[in-house]
Amino acid sequence: MGSKIDTDYLVASPSFITGVGSLFNLAGGYFIYNQHRTGPEADAAAIRRDWFKVAEDFKAAIEKSKAEVGSEPS
Repeated sequence: MGSKIDTDYLVASPSFITGVGSLFNLAGGYFIYNQHRTGPEADAAAIRRDWFKVAEDFKAAIEKSKAEVGSEPS
């Protein structure tokens, strides 16, 4: 089951070319992060995404449990 919530929200996601270029620091400043006006704003956004991910995990566990209980012979 694929996740709908990304858990690397505040982490840069560079491409292979960006990674190679950063080795030589040709233009500098390669990595673009999800930016917010303040640190607490960034933290709140990351924590919100974390809790959405926890909710996804709970939903998946509940569905799996329902399927397992429902498939047992009576």
